[in-house]
Amino acid sequence: MDPSMSLGRASTTDSSIPQAGSGDVQSLSLASLSLASPDRYSALSDTPLKTRVSSYDSDHKMCLKNHTTCRTMGEIFWKEIHLNQNSHATLGKRIFELSKPLSIAKVVLKMTDVYEYKSSWQHELGFEEAEFANWLNKIGESYARATGSTVLRTWTADSCRTPVSDASPATGPLLCKPDIILVNHGKRSHKPSWPAIHAFGEITSQATFHREMEQTLYTKSHVMFSTQESRCFVCSLAVYGQVIRFSVIDREGVLYQNIPIDGGRDDARELIRIVGGLMCWRNVAALGYDPTLKLKSNGSVDTITVADPVPKIYKVVKTVHVATGIIGRCTRVWQAYDRDNREKLVVIKDAWPLASRRDLEEKALQCLQGIPGIPVIEQIATVRFARRPQGDSCEDSTGETRQFGVKSSSHTRIHRRVVVSSVGLKMQNFRCLSELIGAFRDIIVGEL
Repeated sequence: MDPSMSLGRASTTDSSIPQAGSGDVQSLSLASLSLASPDRYSALSDTPLKTRVSSYDSDHKMCLKNHTTCRTMGEIFWKEIHLNQNSHATLGKRIFELSKPLSIAKVVLKMTDVYEYKSSWQHELGFEEAEFANWLNKIGESYARATGSTVLRTWTADSCRTPVSDASPATGPLLCKPDIILVNHGKRSHKPSWPAIHAFGEITSQATFHREMEQTLYTKSHVMFSTQESRCFVCSLAVYGQVIRFSVIDREGVLYQNIPIDGGRDDARELIRIVGGLMCWRNVAALGYDPTLKLKSNGSVDTITVADPVPKIYKVVKTVHVATGIIGRCTRVWQAYDRDNREKLVVIKDAWPLASRRDLEEKALQCLQGIPGIPVIEQIATVRFARRPQGDSCEDSTGETRQFGVKSSSHTRIHRRVVVSSVGLKMQNFRCLSELIGAFRDIIVGEL
């Protein structure tokens, strides 16, 4: 069972970080990286360890150190994620798969105002942020007309020179400025906030997907995971030379599809599919959201649905713990109550364990049921929902997107949710050190 359910925060002093090949990994607070010390950071950079980047307790509001920059964070994320990326030739189709009667070929045939098979793109592409956002919007608007759908989200360059506001406590000092962002249509603002961003894009004049660009994609994806509690994965675009890279970053790593802008009919279809899906699809699961979590207007979680096997809805009281790394279990914990019984408080733990270890926590808790002080299991279930319109409900896992495009991996992660009775207080709630030590003594000598 995750220590965050009883202690509220991962240890910042434990130096026994798992080796990269040890299977699963634990959260490591950014405070333990001691970024203020160049010697300490240098030692870490030479150590082949896969580490979590940060975790924070929602009550303590433990922030990153003020001197932490996007560049520093990008270097850390690059070490963690760079080797966990795979090219996926049909990624766009896996995310935004249209029904057979409405094939992408038929859709593009109706979009002669933006793309004509004989003369390629109808509008000259500009690589200034605002020009590129407008070009994407024209594609999305034409796609909406061709499919009879509605433009729900719009690309804007309002954030390219001004840092986006409302980062979480774990990312507060990171003043990130995405070149373009995808926000709700009709809700454009010159002061966009991270909880309102659906996807983002980066544009460079260089002809290669260089390391700095890769790092900034990771850092901004980290901020989105940290500020949006219903995120399963983050979509982004990277524009370099005459190539657009569509990336999906999830709890296992990175999937990407490179699309030449002037590559021909097939490449145009794939780009239109992705842009149209991002701007027009009503099913938010395709954009990386978990539809079993309903959000408040400020982006925090309002209700959580757990199906095991009968769906039960819980009303969230507060967020207890957030692990803000990108790859790994990435545990989140909420305190909530059954919507049908306000007096019954529970703790809901949401995590991404390795598929090979999906049942370990459940089996351990079941063996301990009936022991005083051990939380009582209310529900344990794998998160399930439909990722596509009119699609069947399926288990949420990192392997769902990778199938048919990337060979099977031993690092596939399953989205699991554990609901237990609320037991105990956090350690910071003790009034003094002697009271805490007294509690430990009583546990050891069996006087509870």
